[in-house]
Amino acid sequence: MSQVITIIDAQDAFCHPSGTLARAFGKEEISVVRRVLPDIEEFLAQSWPGPIVLVRSEYARGQFSVGQQTSPLSQLCAPGNEVDANWSLSTDVVERSHVVTKTEQSAWVSAEFTTLLQELVRLGMDRLLLGGFLTTSCVRKTALEARLRLPSSVAVAVVKELTASRASNYLPRGGEKSRHDLIVEEFILAGIPLVSAKDCL
Repeated sequence: MSQVITIIDAQDAFCHPSGTLARAFGKEEISVVRRVLPDIEEFLAQSWPGPIVLVRSEYARGQFSVGQQTSPLSQLCAPGNEVDANWSLSTDVVERSHVVTKTEQSAWVSAEFTTLLQELVRLGMDRLLLGGFLTTSCVRKTALEARLRLPSSVAVAVVKELTASRASNYLPRGGEKSRHDLIVEEFILAGIPLVSAKDCL
């Protein structure tokens, strides 16, 4: 084993027009996510030969709405929210993957994820690839913490074609760089390059 790919939050909460993200901010906000999702499916189902780790979210009610239960975000990935919980990937991909659940933006909050990654390092993982949603939140926090937690001998990279943010995060703000561009710069400064999917095979 050398490379492992981790895909974060490829579930309907973030990817489907009926999911919480689209209901809270509008369907246009998940337009980039919707474009990237088939590329993730194709890459995992047809191209990727190695281990896959799928990370799903399950949050407390009101966790991202400052406790306001009437906010559209109050039900984000909350227990009982069946729409948000559904995978946006095929059953075949899910069944051949290691599946773990996180309760915060970083997957490292999950003891199951931490233990799994430690075991994968022991088995010879020398590069961890990350993709999924959203680049500016859960992918960001998981990638940055991976660089801190994993041995320096293990490279950490984000696969640029396999991750996406809310559409508004690609727009320049007041003449400055977009939030997405700022996160990309943060990755690079942390020693986490953005790599092309074809260069990972």
